[in-house]
Amino acid sequence: MIKRLFKNLTVLIVTIIICLIGLEMAVRVIYPKVSVSALDKEMFIKDDLLGYKLKPNVNVDKIILSLEYITRSNAAGLRNDTDYDYESHPDVLKILGLGDSVAYGSGVKIEETYLKVVESKLNKALLKRAKEAQVINAAFPGWGIAQELLFLKSEGLKYMPDIVLVGFVADDIYRNGRYYETALNYKLKSEHKEKLKVLGKSQLEDLNLVHNFLLNRTQLYPLLLAKFSFFRNRHYIDHALKLTQDVFLEMQRVCSQNKIELLVAVMPLRQRENQINTLMINFFNDKGIKAIDLRDDFSKVEGELFLPNDNHPNPRGHQLIADNIYKYLVEN
Repeated sequence: MIKRLFKNLTVLIVTIIICLIGLEMAVRVIYPKVSVSALDKEMFIKDDLLGYKLKPNVNVDKIILSLEYITRSNAAGLRNDTDYDYESHPDVLKILGLGDSVAYGSGVKIEETYLKVVESKLNKALLKRAKEAQVINAAFPGWGIAQELLFLKSEGLKYMPDIVLVGFVADDIYRNGRYYETALNYKLKSEHKEKLKVLGKSQLEDLNLVHNFLLNRTQLYPLLLAKFSFFRNRHYIDHALKLTQDVFLEMQRVCSQNKIELLVAVMPLRQRENQINTLMINFFNDKGIKAIDLRDDFSKVEGELFLPNDNHPNPRGHQLIADNIYKYLVEN
């Protein structure tokens, strides 16, 4: 009886695996996806603190699966066509843009990213006042909020920004485990003499590894996540939210300490993660963190706002984001 049960269980498992492989192959044919690895050797480098970042002075122009990938970086390894100094200028409004691949502008040109569009719109408005706006794109694909906080502490503060603008999407909450403790405890060398100590790994780290592996190496898993949110374990979501909120509170503390305004733009993905975004908006409001909720504006606009078979905004989507951020900055 046990032998027969084991045999049937083995057949069931093998059948499920074969079905999953078949579905994966079908999804790859129907929804072709560009792998970051197709570009990373030319564009990205490993970093001991942040994991990975953009190479300095990159100039890549490729077409992959009919999508144009044009990337340039400045001498500091930021996705900008301008080098920015660390000095504070009374006639310059400095905005440090943090985020993942959405803020970075995957799939669109530098001048089409919402950060660059905001910079252009602000400079037109400030022209009469003989002032200038500098919007520094310090975002990077795959970064979570913890890595963004790490960059802010280790490098971003050196630019002496007036505003830190964080582009938040729901997927960001799942990328904090590995960098969570480091981000919360990181201090500049001038602030302490002890070496940086990374506390025990977060409970979310192992889950992050599995999630990121499946997210980057398969196409069925991201599709299931996009279409069916119940594939995410409730405990996993709650814990990920808690870590993300901890990081934002530390980011708020750092900005307040350095007299920097913190502003978060909450942007929907194609699958509209309303539950997570609503929880985060409520959290921002409760903690006094200024936030722009872009969900209604995305839902009201007719026509496509995302790249084909992709979660990233197209130039039209970036323009919509920029218009709302610019409006908020002018009115506040």
